[in-house]
Amino acid sequence: MKNSLPAHIYKYVNFESLCAILTTKTLSFKSPKDFNDPFEGKFYNKSVVQHNVEQLLASQPEHIRKIFQGSSFLLQHHQMLSFFEYLINQNGYSCFSKNCDDLLMWAHYSYSHFGACIKFNTQRLQQIFPIIREIKYSNNYEDLNMYDDLNIAFNNIPFRKSLHWKYEQEIRVKSDKPGKISFDADCIEEVILGVNFRPTFEIFEKIVNEDKSLKFKISCMHTSGYEYKIQNNMTVNFT
Repeated sequence: MKNSLPAHIYKYVNFESLCAILTTKTLSFKSPKDFNDPFEGKFYNKSVVQHNVEQLLASQPEHIRKIFQGSSFLLQHHQMLSFFEYLINQNGYSCFSKNCDDLLMWAHYSYSHFGACIKFNTQRLQQIFPIIREIKYSNNYEDLNMYDDLNIAFNNIPFRKSLHWKYEQEIRVKSDKPGKISFDADCIEEVILGVNFRPTFEIFEKIVNEDKSLKFKISCMHTSGYEYKIQNNMTVNFT
């Protein structure tokens, strides 16, 4: 499989998002600027050299060059920076993880374990959304400089984050626009219910029973009796 992706990827969701995904068969895609990290979608921007600005400007097609009519190279720099970051944000990204048992992920993204974690078949999902990549974590993003290699920086920016976020083990699915986009229900192989899911179980059960296209395993997390871990080894069967 491309980029040595895992066979399955996981999406942590609150209860409302779970219901929306199952009933509408859509995934939500966001622009990088709408994520919770202020560094998302940004080029490295420490120093500006006039020669670099002029060289990058000269390499662009004429219709692009006409956009940048600043009176100084600094103004042209800021115009190009804003323009290319704007283009990055025209695409949408949906966030997944390589694991389904991280305590912090359950707490943050599944509303304190009241939500769920959805297990997706990566290969099936990739047939709909070809670009699926792991996030690369690093101490800095100096290599994401539009003056070194615009294309490399442009393509890698949405898949780069600080080491602070490494615990998420994030994988991103790219779409050509933000918003809700349809996917095939058979991409879902399992729905793992949170430790505190019980209050909303009847609503979830009703959704699954009424939609025959939803054919996935249902299991639930439970707390370990002897260590700080949650485990997924309890299968749920509707009666």
